[in-house]
Amino acid sequence: VSAPTFSKSFTDVSVTPGGTTTLEFNLSLSASAPGDVTNIAFSDDVEAMLTGTTIASVDANTCGGTVAGVGTGLFEYSGGVLTPGTDCLVSITLTVDALATPGTYTNTTSTITADADDGLGGSYPVSGPAATDELLVTGLVFSKEFIDDPSLPGDTVTLRYTIDNSASPAGQDATSIIFEDDLDNVLAGLTPTDLPKSNECGAGSLFEEIAGPLLVFSGGNLIAGTSCTFDVTLQIPGGTADGSYISATGDPLNPTPVATIGGNAITLPPATDTLVVKSDYITLSKSFTDDPLAVGGTGTLEFVLSVDAASPGTVDNIGFTDDLNATLSGLTFTGSSNDCGIALTPGSMVTVSGVSLAPGASCTITLDLAVLAGTSPGEYLNTTSALSGDIGGLAVSGSAASDTLTIRAASLTKSFSGSGVSGGTVNLSYTIINEDSVSGIAGLAFTEDLDAALAGLVSISAPQADVCGAGSLLSGTSLLTL
Repeated sequence: VSAPTFSKSFTDVSVTPGGTTTLEFNLSLSASAPGDVTNIAFSDDVEAMLTGTTIASVDANTCGGTVAGVGTGLFEYSGGVLTPGTDCLVSITLTVDALATPGTYTNTTSTITADADDGLGGSYPVSGPAATDELLVTGLVFSKEFIDDPSLPGDTVTLRYTIDNSASPAGQDATSIIFEDDLDNVLAGLTPTDLPKSNECGAGSLFEEIAGPLLVFSGGNLIAGTSCTFDVTLQIPGGTADGSYISATGDPLNPTPVATIGGNAITLPPATDTLVVKSDYITLSKSFTDDPLAVGGTGTLEFVLSVDAASPGTVDNIGFTDDLNATLSGLTFTGSSNDCGIALTPGSMVTVSGVSLAPGASCTITLDLAVLAGTSPGEYLNTTSALSGDIGGLAVSGSAASDTLTIRAASLTKSFSGSGVSGGTVNLSYTIINEDSVSGIAGLAFTEDLDAALAGLVSISAPQADVCGAGSLLSGTSLLTL
């Protein structure tokens, strides 16, 4: 038998003097416990953590029992119950004194106690370790943002830093603000092309590049009630793969931004944002619109080019190729039409180039196909090259497009001569066509269950010999077989 597992956490990154923060207590009992635990109890002296801190309210309690201490600095919980394999939550709101000195404060509860059922009718008093978390008191907030991504490979992007002390009460000026940002940790080759001027964040503040792509900010000063924002332009390496790249300030020697407020050193969580690099703004689809095609027959192949509406600009020089002969020997296009503003030369190689499309626009290319006589029936996968293009000289791309062309050897059609009457007769004709104008075809066969269409429907003219070549036989009554 044992006490419940017990933890606590301040859900807010920081709290300003005079502000409020949420404190959650999480309790759980192992599924392997032999029985319930009852009379769960613990206390938390939040004023011992920081003078003047009081409990403003109890916002949630899924543990049952009794809570006490609202309006005071001592939270008390008792009478909770947990069954094996369950957990529960108690959530309270704290108010921090308006004159609280900025800093990091450790808050520790009492031990947790309970009565544990041994599953055999016995009950034993048990206790567990105290729970601990830290509360950061400050009005200083630090953030970063890539303000104009997604960005193209080879393009520039603006990274904006904001240090905000506007929520701090009078007298809580922030001095000696410092942080580091290693661009190599974001994306290898990411480099600054210009840096903010000095004194952007208080007299004496400096933002500089040292040791390659390591950016260092130092000497920042912000009086209470003010904030500062400064930008740095970064060059994204050409050829960077599309993706999301997480950026966080700090490095192993100086892991978090720091500042001094009222003589107290304040450590803030790292500022983070994600750099999105995207170049796949063009899309190609293709379709053999009327296959299966006959051997020696004709058909249509359609391409649709489109540009993402979110594209940062018109995409120029869009192009791709499609080798029809590599898919099916002798497959060619004899003519074409399009609204892409291009001319195509008939043949087996489709070469599209020089197309320009605005964001959200599309165009269609239609080819008239000719299948060579003597082609083997089957399914043929046809895949284009990848798409290419550029926006303002920066390369963009799109995936290849594929579709399967089906070539048929023969076709079968059927027709009734007209309507019939109950007890009467009607003629049913079958037509089989060899689609290959060069090669013969053997082994043709099919079945049809007439009774499945209409109960009692039967053939009165079978068997018939040599109906579709020497040796062929149509037989059966309700089930016809060729």
